[in-house]
Amino acid sequence: MTGAGAGFAHHGLLAKEAGRPYDVDADGGVPTPAAVALVLESAKHADRRGARALGRIIGHTGAGAPVGPRA
Repeated sequence: MTGAGAGFAHHGLLAKEAGRPYDVDADGGVPTPAAVALVLESAKHADRRGARALGRIIGHTGAGAPVGPRA
């Protein structure tokens, strides 16, 4: 196993048997695909609507995206 799965396994976070999410005797988790949608707006626009900022993005990065001259 490689990547994130290996890290979860190393720390004993993966289920030793089939995943049982609602079983009090479950012995770990089962990784699954996930998705997120994040809606952003500019601070100027939020101020005009009278919205309170809940956070501020000060940087970003990406993983898994092709980079370089052959991308």
